Amino acid sequence: MMKPTASFLVLLYCFCTTSAPDIRPLPEFSEQWEVRGGRYADKPVLVRINRGLDSIANHNPLTWQAAASVQLRHPLPSGLPDSMEVKTLEKIEKFLTYRLATSGIALFGLKVETDNRVDYIFYTDNKIAVKKTFDHIGEMINDYRIDFTVKRDRKWLTYRWFSSIE
Repeated sequence: MMKPTASFLVLLYCFCTTSAPDIRPLPEFSEQWEVRGGRYADKPVLVRINRGLDSIANHNPLTWQAAASVQLRHPLPSGLPDSMEVKTLEKIEKFLTYRLATSGIALFGLKVETDNRVDYIFYTDNKIAVKKTFDHIGEMINDYRIDFTVKRDRKWLTYRWFSSIE
């Protein structure tokens, strides 16, 4: 039978010698925002696109799409936010970008406003950190319903599709 100290040392050795998953820094880019309007599912849509990510989207180093979808509380008949709600949404956006983009976990690619909601779409290669961050954000923002998703988007289909709206 192994002594408790020996068991601890074996356990410590096993945990200390296994390598942590690689966390690579996000690709560098220059932000270049463009705003477009159009129709999506026969409803008005406003899209803000970070065109600085176009070159990154071409070689797809980040294969996970992370989205925070905020349900509007006071939408206009068009399904877009009213001017008072826009101010609250700006605060939510700043919080999301601070926690995800400024911290180096994900790149902010799109903001899509349509059909009584606003979607903030990020790209990452660290889905675990994004999920943890989303859990934390969900606990902190309780005056709005926010649905969080993290899914594979290797070819940046969402970014490309909304980038093509005219």
